[in-house]
Amino acid sequence: MPLLDNQLRARLPPLHSQEAEMEPIVYARFYLPDTHRAWYVVEGQPEGQDFLFFGFMAGPNTFGQFRLSQLECFRGLFDSQSGARPGIHRRSAH
Repeated sequence: MPLLDNQLRARLPPLHSQEAEMEPIVYARFYLPDTHRAWYVVEGQPEGQDFLFFGFMAGPNTFGQFRLSQLECFRGLFDSQSGARPGIHRRSAH
């Protein structure tokens, strides 16, 4: 199963569409079991042959961009919840 299936690709809003939201919707979570590393996908769009996401990255504990190609480097190690219902991720108001 691909990390980014057609259903998730179709549901994701484009980059910067939720940047004013204090509680952006999380559409998918990719995580490495038995570690503190997880990527919470908030937005995304194609970029050339790749796909660029924006979301929260647990591990460095920051919002930022990350690429599908970067996540695919961990292929076989990942678990994902891309089929999960969209949810809210609370952004700190710093």
